[in-house]
Amino acid sequence: MFTHTRVGHKVYRHLTVSVPSEKFPNPIAAYSIAEMFGFVGWDGTSYGMPDGWQGATNQEEHCIVLAQEII
Repeated sequence: MFTHTRVGHKVYRHLTVSVPSEKFPNPIAAYSIAEMFGFVGWDGTSYGMPDGWQGATNQEEHCIVLAQEII
């Protein structure tokens, strides 16, 4: 799921990537998908959270949630 989310005066790209299993999406795959939705700043190889991105995992939904402020 992809949305733009307004928090106060700031607007964020907000992406949720899920898989239909007991595991979580691979971070590299999730970051690659995020780039397709306009997220910027990932170096294309790192597993760590890119600078300026926020993220969390949701164990119940088997997903990764990513957000980045639109400047």
